[in-house]
Amino acid sequence: MLHVSRCCLHRDQAGHSTPGWVFATAFASIAAGSAGFFGPNVKESRKAAQNVFEILEYPSKIDAVSMNDNANLKMADDTFEGRIEFKNVWFRYPYAPDEFILRGTSFKIDSMESVGIVGQFGSGKSAIVDLLMRFYDPDFGEIMIDGVSIQSYNL
Repeated sequence: MLHVSRCCLHRDQAGHSTPGWVFATAFASIAAGSAGFFGPNVKESRKAAQNVFEILEYPSKIDAVSMNDNANLKMADDTFEGRIEFKNVWFRYPYAPDEFILRGTSFKIDSMESVGIVGQFGSGKSAIVDLLMRFYDPDFGEIMIDGVSIQSYNL
């Protein structure tokens, strides 16, 4: 608004208002009109941002930093083959504790085998990947890689 007010007060040598006054008034009017249009969405946007920050600030059960100090954890090395097995895995996201996404899920994927995971919205496709990436640990059951619990691998 400082720039707008300076344009409005600017006069030429004869004391007449310059064309900047017209443009400043037009742009100020457009900005004021737009603010009224977006105003009702501010409350919804704030709530959405609050939900995102609650998820980001949710404390994780997995402490990847302290895992580096544990010499008993397995590192993926040259003997790593990549056989994946889910054994009776039950999982629910921490921010939605009332709804299990995976319920007793069991399957095996051999090394070098290509697999497609398909299903409806909310059927657990992303949850399977999240668990394999160790973003979360399952509530019940076990995930194995090459016959070793995924929790035994250093992140």
